[in-house]
Amino acid sequence: MKDEAQATNHWYENPIISPLIHQEILYWQAALEGVTAKFCLQIGGVKGFAEKVMPNLVGHYYIDNRPDTSIQSELIYLPIRPHSVDLILMPHSLESVTKPTLLIDQAALCLAPNGLLVISVLNRHSWFGLCRPYQAALRAIGSQHYFQAMKVVQWLSHANLTVEKQKGMGYRPPVSESVFYDVLKIFDIVGQMAWPQWSNSVLFLARKNRVGMTPVKAVSWNKKYALS
Repeated sequence: MKDEAQATNHWYENPIISPLIHQEILYWQAALEGVTAKFCLQIGGVKGFAEKVMPNLVGHYYIDNRPDTSIQSELIYLPIRPHSVDLILMPHSLESVTKPTLLIDQAALCLAPNGLLVISVLNRHSWFGLCRPYQAALRAIGSQHYFQAMKVVQWLSHANLTVEKQKGMGYRPPVSESVFYDVLKIFDIVGQMAWPQWSNSVLFLARKNRVGMTPVKAVSWNKKYALS
């Protein structure tokens, strides 16, 4: 797990992938506009990410398996009281674990009813997924960590979470030179209109469902058990 976390840190700093991360911050800010939370938790990702996407955030906890965190823990076993967090942010945290469904289930358990889980993942059906076999930087955290958007929606639904927003982020081919990256901006414009499902990463905003009480049909005891 520690090797995975260290690889993810280098992945964030990689010149091919870091432009996408900076682009994602704008989408995160738009998705979280107007969202307030008394208790916020960031799971994995780059430290300080929560402050970037929510500048007005008063305070939050950052949990990871690295020593420079608010709470040091394995990501698939979160030492958080169930149903106690209003907002959980997971920026590319699923790419750091071998069992992403378990992490989603753990996050859902920590969420209070009506709480929000916001995650971003690399999209398997994208330029990044297409170029991965030919670029070592895109294989830095393993091929199994590129996800299908529909599969993530199914995992969230299984954890009693309803997806309220789903947004594709970044449609440019992966290049290491910033000059070429700027020239390819037209791909972002055309991609959102022509092939929205082929974004390099996907942002999901899911809300935890309130569990209502099961209605019980009234029983007519006189009719069912007639007195003799």
